Amino acid sequence: VMKRELLKIPVWGWASKRYGVIPVDRAASAKALRAIMKAGAAAQAEGRSVLIFPEGTRVAVGAERPYQVGVAALYRQLDVPVVPVALNSGLFWPRRKFVKRPGAVSMEILQPIPPGLKRDEFMKVLRERIEGATTRLVGQQP
Repeated sequence: VMKRELLKIPVWGWASKRYGVIPVDRAASAKALRAIMKAGAAAQAEGRSVLIFPEGTRVAVGAERPYQVGVAALYRQLDVPVVPVALNSGLFWPRRKFVKRPGAVSMEILQPIPPGLKRDEFMKVLRERIEGATTRLVGQQP
């Protein structure tokens, strides 16, 4: 799932469409959520995974942003485990900056969250796992 504007980038946009990326018009919240649900169900029917950043955008290191409802809606609708992933990429690819710094991006694939949790419990578990692991990854950098 990615913001629709990225489809306008030459080559990247074409490749994204070709590989089934789910574009989202973030200005059209209810309509966008329905589109994510429809595209997520289609991806599941094709045996594909759905990758979504729960904050809805990149977040600066150390900043907190609420997790968006789309991730919980997909979790509920698709009824499959969610595999959270933590990254430290914000150390090298800062938000709203064109220049990227060199460094080794670390990623940690976390314990899956089984289907069936209530929305609030799911969101709490998801946030705790991702934020805890991200803090650990960021702290490991020299």
